[in-house]
Amino acid sequence: MMIGNAGSASSLLLSGMQDQVAQAIRMIRLCDLPQPERIVLGATNSTSAVRRLEALEREVRKLRQQLSK
Repeated sequence: MMIGNAGSASSLLLSGMQDQVAQAIRMIRLCDLPQPERIVLGATNSTSAVRRLEALEREVRKLRQQLSK
């Protein structure tokens, strides 16, 4: 059984006997769960993370205004 990637972080290449490849696919499917969304400073590729960050910034401004009164 050989496992590799096909040139990108999101690809996987499996090579081997049919039963071994089938078992590896079953294992990968069991382990392949969505990752929790993370906000990475400086990242702009996740629009929902950007929206959440903007909402938090608005909330902080609002709280600062209330405290300054």
